[in-house]
Amino acid sequence: MMNFEEFEKNHPELCYSDAVNAYNGVYFKENAKIGDGATIFLWPDREAYTIIKRTPCTLTLRRCKATLKPEWEPIWYEGCFVGHCVNQNEQDYTYEEDENGSVVTVHWSNKWKHFRNGTCNVIPGRREFYDYNFSSNRRAKLFFNFLNFAY
Repeated sequence: MMNFEEFEKNHPELCYSDAVNAYNGVYFKENAKIGDGATIFLWPDREAYTIIKRTPCTLTLRRCKATLKPEWEPIWYEGCFVGHCVNQNEQDYTYEEDENGSVVTVHWSNKWKHFRNGTCNVIPGRREFYDYNFSSNRRAKLFFNFLNFAY
């Protein structure tokens, strides 16, 4: 497999960040195996899956049970709509197989050089993430709990 510098030279139409994403996608296409983790980007959240089947151009994924580790607590500051979680990038999860998890099939896009689920990219590894600063309803509920208000 070619290294990133060679890949970037062969794709001058891609800016640097697009080239990084495309290289990551191509590597994933060539090396993804049954049992490996995968993550679907949901703008801005991410969901962790396990590969349960693959063909040259598709991956069938099953949702993992992702549990936020109890030692992580959101740190809130007043501002924005209600409050702002300043440490959300430090979220840490444990993952376990979920035989009842939802199943989705994603397809390789030659245009985008990624496996995709509609408009959402799929990357290797399990990287669950919830954007506490995006969902105003959940953010308000967590912030009011932090302030000991009823919601």
